[in-house]
Amino acid sequence: MRNKGKRLEQHLPNYVVLDIETCGLSPEYRNHIIEVSALRVRDGIIVEEFSSLVKPTIRIPENAIEITGINNEMVAEAPSIRDVLFDFNSFVGDDVLVGYNILYDLMMDCFNKEMNNDFVDILYAARRTVKDTEDKKLTTLCAFFNIDYTGAHRALRDCYLTKYVYDLLYEHYGEDSFNGNICSVEQYEGKGYQYSQETVLLQELQGILEG
Repeated sequence: MRNKGKRLEQHLPNYVVLDIETCGLSPEYRNHIIEVSALRVRDGIIVEEFSSLVKPTIRIPENAIEITGINNEMVAEAPSIRDVLFDFNSFVGDDVLVGYNILYDLMMDCFNKEMNNDFVDILYAARRTVKDTEDKKLTTLCAFFNIDYTGAHRALRDCYLTKYVYDLLYEHYGEDSFNGNICSVEQYEGKGYQYSQETVLLQELQGILEG
């Protein structure tokens, strides 16, 4: 049995946000990574980023190109997943992984290695707290919190969006949204939401990092 990490239910100060883009989630495409990105967070602040396109062993199908904007020409000279993994694993280290709808087994299959990092899946907190939305996709949550999600479905951008949603869930609903003790919450009115000073600073940092 795989030495799989534990799913944690809390808002943490130190972690790595992770996102991957693949050729698709159907069985013939799901193990083929085309982009992997991560953000290192210390004391709640993004301090470093990692991102790389990956050349898959198959051609990227049209539906994946439409979603991600990553085409076969863009990955033609990209490194293979084997070449990317060394730097990626060094970046992640033993940190807790934070992501939105983390497909842990899929990541282990894609990376062709056992992953024993503990992880926080923000989707669980979103399901507990956010009501009256059509679905619980990351972009839906961004719209709910009035976060500009232009550029979503690229791995690095999704890492930033995941960080914003992680912080806003905690800021508005508290630790109970993560630990499962929450019973009911007052409906959040996203319109006209005022960001905290920390969130504003994070948004400014994002702009600096993205040039």
